[in-house]
Amino acid sequence: METTDIIACRSLESHGRIYKARIGRPRPAGERGYACTISLVDDEGSAMFSVDIYGVDSMQALIYAVAIIGARIPDELEDLSWLGEIPGTGLPRHVDAKKQPGIISIYTDLPEILGPDQRS
Repeated sequence: METTDIIACRSLESHGRIYKARIGRPRPAGERGYACTISLVDDEGSAMFSVDIYGVDSMQALIYAVAIIGARIPDELEDLSWLGEIPGTGLPRHVDAKKQPGIISIYTDLPEILGPDQRS
């Protein structure tokens, strides 16, 4: 992904290393509609993953990219934080909280600075 194509980026830290979770600008993808590239890049510039997320239009591709990027961060990255102090990633993560079909919590990684009124 070209640097100029990045429209959103979050810096994450784990054990002194910096990782960049990036979302690319939606772009036409032919019959597949639109695509946004999501990626995680380590502090050496190596992509840990880079994948296209598709939607029927640019808005859907962007919404899906935001919704999916947190779930793609590898579990082996422990003790992640962002903004230098907030634990977790602050990104949506899709989980089956009660191990039942149809019950999904997409915000399991909200920062503790958000009050209960802002967590729904």
